[in-house]
Amino acid sequence: GFMETQGSVSIAGSNTLKTLDARGRDLTVSGKGNQLTFEGKANSLEISGDNNQISVSNVKSISLTGKGNHVNWTGDKPQLSDSGSDNLVAGP
Repeated sequence: GFMETQGSVSIAGSNTLKTLDARGRDLTVSGKGNQLTFEGKANSLEISGDNNQISVSNVKSISLTGKGNHVNWTGDKPQLSDSGSDNLVAGP
């Protein structure tokens, strides 16, 4: 599923193709096989799912515990924590 509140966006579904406005919120992805684009500033991005492709701009921190995720970020370099496996995180 997909849940959006004033302070956070949570995506737990699978195989979703979606573009969202981050609006300074905390972003959580626990599903798998999603293709997500987050526009605007984000506070944090946490990925515990697998095989997601995510684009994010201006995020303060990225945390990965899943596997096989590909994350592209733009803007200032975020703090990165990757305790998962086979993840790829690339900046500009």
